[in-house]
Amino acid sequence: MLPHFFVTHRARSAYAMATVTIAAFAAGLPLPAFASPGCRAVHGVSGNLNATNDRLLPFGYFNAGDRISVNFSGPASGAFKFSLIGENEQDERTSTPGTVAVDVSSSQGLIYAVDLYLSPGASASLAYQVSCDSALPQLAQVSPASGSGGMVTLTGTGFYGTTAVRFGSLPAPSFIVDNAGRIMAKTPPGVGTQTVTVTTDAGTTSNPVTYSFQVPTIALGPTTLADGTYQSGYSRQLQASGGTGPYAYAVTAGQLPTGLLLNPVTGIISGTPNAAGDSNFTITATDDIGYTGSQPYSMTIQRAAQTLAFSSTPPAAAIVGGAPYVPTVSAGASGQPVVLYIDAAANAVCRLQGGGIAFTGAGTCIININQAGSANYAPAQAQQSFAVGKVSTQTTLAASTATAVAGQQVVFTANVAPAGPNMGGVVAFMNGATALPGCDAVPLVTGQAQCTAFVTPGSHSIVAMYGGDANNLASQSQPSAVIVSAPAPVPSLQSWTTALLALLMATAAARVGRRRVRMVDDQVACAEVMGVNEGCAREQSGCGGERHGAARKMAR
Repeated sequence: MLPHFFVTHRARSAYAMATVTIAAFAAGLPLPAFASPGCRAVHGVSGNLNATNDRLLPFGYFNAGDRISVNFSGPASGAFKFSLIGENEQDERTSTPGTVAVDVSSSQGLIYAVDLYLSPGASASLAYQVSCDSALPQLAQVSPASGSGGMVTLTGTGFYGTTAVRFGSLPAPSFIVDNAGRIMAKTPPGVGTQTVTVTTDAGTTSNPVTYSFQVPTIALGPTTLADGTYQSGYSRQLQASGGTGPYAYAVTAGQLPTGLLLNPVTGIISGTPNAAGDSNFTITATDDIGYTGSQPYSMTIQRAAQTLAFSSTPPAAAIVGGAPYVPTVSAGASGQPVVLYIDAAANAVCRLQGGGIAFTGAGTCIININQAGSANYAPAQAQQSFAVGKVSTQTTLAASTATAVAGQQVVFTANVAPAGPNMGGVVAFMNGATALPGCDAVPLVTGQAQCTAFVTPGSHSIVAMYGGDANNLASQSQPSAVIVSAPAPVPSLQSWTTALLALLMATAAARVGRRRVRMVDDQVACAEVMGVNEGCAREQSGCGGERHGAARKMAR
């Protein structure tokens, strides 16, 4: 891009400006070597001059060494003027019909206009035709003469109209022509020492000026990338170093995971992965000069986690044998079926039954649910646990009799309800704080236990105490009252001896009494029959002997 100048030229009040006809290549002119914008502007311009006008040709920048030629023809008498108007001076030539040429010199500065006019007093008119040939560019120096890239300064001549700057076979990515003697050029990503050339339409520099490339090592970091997750936002920054910034980033092998993009300016990999799986790819960073550095990457997009959960609330007061629990679940996104099963640690507590969970033992019921994964979702598990309590029981007690005599057996029967098929445990039959003999741990069979005991005389309050088991709570009965009376007293040996002696004496006394009655009766009878005292006396004597004999027997 050429610098822009505000263009002015010396005013000529004596001459009016006339229209200039511009022909790109006027007939009869040789094909020129266009280089400078000034040559391009004036070459092929033709027209007529007369006493009343002059011709200000199109202006532009000329290189030192450019040759501007004007051919004048016609019958005009007098001289004509041919001027090159520069920034600070004017080079004016006077001629008669024929051809006149002016070479642009470096001392003239930037020539920007060609002015043609007749001298005062000239008559008739002249036809003119302009041609221009550019000088070859000349390169004197490159500064700096070596480096790893960037802008360098080329100095020389004939740079206006430059079409290319090369470092060996590589063209400069960009260049700016400051003026006819200086170019600012950006180096390509070359290697080694290369010859620098400048090309215009006039030709290419031939003098050897070189530039030595120092190739940088461009690195990309980080050297590994974190894995991503399906349907989860991802963003990672890559940063190049070692070259001349800014850098451009590109995927040069393989592919990024679908859903992710690489920003070519910032080096950020971002997006939302829409498929799980492994990806291998290479990212290349290109510095501002064109040097590159590459880094291979491997990335795994992990399967997303499923949200698998119980949607039902477990029972707060589950008990063994209670109402079954029917769980419900909220499935994950994989679309796979949900499998429900009882944890092995809870097999004695609960089990699957029909469409629900039955409670078979006290403890903690643990329910597991599993859902298989898919291409984009990982398998999922969830667990629900809750307590299963023991069954409340009620114990009743019945005695075979409410009253008994000492030494009589009493049968006590305890019933524990509800009597489940697997109910176990023992019953203690308590008389106050003491268990009845042999009844401190009577096994419970189908909900019943019995105790047969001899209870001492007195009033007793018997209680049956069930100790519970793994699935049933303990309970005790209401007291059962039993009254036991004392037995009839049993005499001792001395008492029996005394009683027997008394009986014998009473018997003997009764016999003596009977004999006395008989003796009286005999005496009366004797007196009446025999009528003599003597006979009665003998009888009395005999009676007295019998009484004496009886007395002796009693004494014995």
